Amino acid sequence: MNSAVLRVFFLAGLFSLSAGDYLFSQNRYSGEENIYQELYRSVQNTYGFNQELVNGIFYVNRYLHALGHPFFGDDRFETGDLIFRDKTYQNVKMKYDIFEQKLLVNCNSGDKQINVLLPDEFLSRFSFNNMFFRFYTLKGIEPGYYQVINDDGLLKCLYHWVKTRSTSDYYRIYLSYEFSDNIKKSYLISDDKVVQYRGNREFINFFEKDLHSQIRKYIRQNKINVRTCVDSDMIKLIKYCKLLTEGRESG
Repeated sequence: MNSAVLRVFFLAGLFSLSAGDYLFSQNRYSGEENIYQELYRSVQNTYGFNQELVNGIFYVNRYLHALGHPFFGDDRFETGDLIFRDKTYQNVKMKYDIFEQKLLVNCNSGDKQINVLLPDEFLSRFSFNNMFFRFYTLKGIEPGYYQVINDDGLLKCLYHWVKTRSTSDYYRIYLSYEFSDNIKKSYLISDDKVVQYRGNREFINFFEKDLHSQIRKYIRQNKINVRTCVDSDMIKLIKYCKLLTEGRESG
């Protein structure tokens, strides 16, 4: 391992030692956030970023004693693909932090296994478990990563996954945190029209009025609840709605 990498690991190690017991006080937590940012800027200014995944932000678990966790799905690494600095990486171990809206990856660096948070500005998309996520900056929705159900240029159906965090005195000895379950925000987007839908009625009302009865019939026949249905059912429903829309426009 070269001296530059050793110095980076040394800095990361220093921060790991300082951050281990941050939960014992809120003030101390704020101070360690500043230490974290200073160390990150020092590493970035000294060595910069390059094409390698290991040049992200070193990850320290700040929620060892929390109730729940900040990640999408289970608190475990999933194997998937991603595009970072326009380069495709396959079979990457990753966790999607939906509280911070960051992607955590597990990388090899010499003989070390390290966990790294990838910078948003260089990460354009990623996928795991047959789910595809992409960074969007569109009018009407907050910038961030969205699960893509459909995006053909004419109609987008996107899910934005988040979690909330609250303080907890569950352990009674010191301050900790509690994370919510996954929260899904669902969007339909066409041209400049953006609708966040929460149920079947809002979904149906996005489309032209003369299509409502057909879409409603399809939803009832297939027993679909757009708030809770599996992705495969949602993809089929979107495909059906697109066919109706295209038929209406060509008729």
